[in-house]
Amino acid sequence: MAVTRESAIEAKAAVLAVQAEIPEVGVPAMGRAKRGRNRTGRLFCLMARSLVRSKDIALGGFYRRMAARRGGLIATMALARKLAAWFWRVMVKGDAYIEKGLADYNNQVLQSKQRALKRLAKELGQQLIPIAQPA
Repeated sequence: MAVTRESAIEAKAAVLAVQAEIPEVGVPAMGRAKRGRNRTGRLFCLMARSLVRSKDIALGGFYRRMAARRGGLIATMALARKLAAWFWRVMVKGDAYIEKGLADYNNQVLQSKQRALKRLAKELGQQLIPIAQPA
């Protein structure tokens, strides 16, 4: 039995007609599955929201810095992602998580800003001269 182009087109049309009659459960009209957050994602967001008002933990400082730049919702998601990444590293890789505190985090941010400022000054052909701090 030889398959001709016309018979292949008719077969495809028949399959499409049958598929159109059978409603697919859980699939939107566009054919893509709707993506939602799972329980684990909601749990990490809940943990992130609980760290928002922490005063001595570096994660609280990270949230406040992100919220000032991008807004609270994005900062919550960023903090939840950071928590999830650390949780994965501790559970899968066996790394140790040591909280170093807010002062160490602020010092790290300050050093990062200083490096960026030095790089920008070098790019612009300028020289940075530090101001003496009063004792």
